Amino acid sequence: MKPNELRIGNITDKGTVVTFYEHGIHVGAGKCYRFDKVKPIPLTEEWLCMAGFEESELFKPVRGKCFELVYVRIISDVYGFGVKLKNYPFDRASFAVKNVTSVHQLQNLYFALTDQELVFKEEAK
Repeated sequence: MKPNELRIGNITDKGTVVTFYEHGIHVGAGKCYRFDKVKPIPLTEEWLCMAGFEESELFKPVRGKCFELVYVRIISDVYGFGVKLKNYPFDRASFAVKNVTSVHQLQNLYFALTDQELVFKEEAK
């Protein structure tokens, strides 16, 4: 992965980023990995549920103070996320944010919108 894609707290295939060093990440317990050895975790419906999207016929959005973070599955495990401002019709006050394919991208998007970390209910299996 590229260093500029990651923040402290991001979840990767090697664990959760605790700190950075010149060529990679620390994930705790003395474990360090070079950036070129770290892979993203694909975003799945299981991860979306753990992030607070509620499973139903259509997933219910995560709600912020003034907005709802909504998504649509584009293909397979590619999700398009958008922001719907509260108290406005969806077609008049929303915009596409970006396509998201991995857990750390969803974490970064959520943080950019809310200044808060995205909390997962439990770790994926």
